[in-house]
Parts: sequence; structure tokens; C-alpha cells
Amino acid sequence: IMDRYPSDLNDRVVGDFIWSSYRSNPAIAVNQIGRMSNTGYRDHMYRRTLGNWMERDPAAATAWINANPLPEPVREHIQRELNGSN
Repeated sequence: IMDRYPSDLNDRVVGDFIWSSYRSNPAIAVNQIGRMSNTGYRDHMYRRTLGNWMERDPAAATAWINANPLPEPVREHIQRELNGSN
């Protein structure tokens, strides 16, 4: 749907889509995060969305994480969370 009007996309639109879809379909939601241009907001969205997904379905979230490239700060954050330290 977001590809239909690419000139209307901005970080807020992408963020709204992610927040409205991550509970029902976290894989679709997390796949859209890479569209964000603000790297701080993008990384925040990865951490929040993946963290929530890890709580709800760790196997599916881990499979997605292992199969997709992530910004290094996000990957490091996830690793710290898995090791039990912040």
C-alpha cells in the first residue's frame, strides 16, 4: 500500500504504519522500518518493534533478525538484551 504513493512517504507515515501493524503482523511492520531516513528514529523503531516481537514470539523474531541486515547499533542492543544486560 505504501508503494502506491511513494512521494507521500516520510518517517511519520512509515512510523504510523509500523505502530498500527506490528501487533497483528510484526514481520510486515519490521520490514518497513528500513524506509526511514532518520537513523535515530529508525534504530529506535527497530529496538521497540523487535523487542516487543521477541517477547511475544522469540522464535519468529530471532529467525527474522538472523535473516535480515540490521544497523550495527540495533544488532548490539539486541545482543545485550539477549544476554540480560542493558
